[in-house]
Amino acid sequence: MVYGLNIRPTQGYYVEYEVLDGDMERVRLLDETPDQGGKPQAIGGGRAIDPTHVPRRVRWKDRKKQLMADFNGGPMISLSARAKGLIEQYEPGVHQFFSVTFYDIDGDFLEDRWFLNVCNRLDTIDREHVQGFVMKRYPSRVEAWIPIQDVVRRKKFDLLPPGYDTTQPSRLVFNRAQIGGAHLWVDRHLSGGIWVSDELDAAFDAAGLTGRKAERRWQETV
Repeated sequence: MVYGLNIRPTQGYYVEYEVLDGDMERVRLLDETPDQGGKPQAIGGGRAIDPTHVPRRVRWKDRKKQLMADFNGGPMISLSARAKGLIEQYEPGVHQFFSVTFYDIDGDFLEDRWFLNVCNRLDTIDREHVQGFVMKRYPSRVEAWIPIQDVVRRKKFDLLPPGYDTTQPSRLVFNRAQIGGAHLWVDRHLSGGIWVSDELDAAFDAAGLTGRKAERRWQETV
């Protein structure tokens, strides 16, 4: 099974933040070469980024000053030290972790944390078993999975094979062979999202890591 990595505010509400240094708009990939999924975005594109402009100081504006979860928000996904350690245990040296200091709403030290940048950019959807998505091929040869709902809403029926059932439920199906040994990755043909292997998700649960949103399991083929 495959899981999505989504953040759930453990305090029951989203917290605003203020970046005290760095400049997220100037963050760039170390390698901007397009692939079959197009040019990756700097944040969440699945490739390494230049650390020059990544913020290292953030003001967390939680008026109740509650403890931060192991997985939390900010200008990037932020992690506790134990969440970082578990990811590195499964994929040592693969992903980027940027040290960042969080301050509370009054400017006092809150916690030292880590920003996560996932550095696996893969093609992991099983083309024979996926349902409710079609692959759109652009003139630039970029390929992207498009939900059937978008095809119908935009009346782009030329994208569909003859006889395609537009009422079938959407079902992403991942391919284990295409995932390989990855435990945390971005799919280059899907818009947004970080995906987690069954093994790593189970390890998160066993460690009692907080801040992850309950996510449905997605099927895998071999």
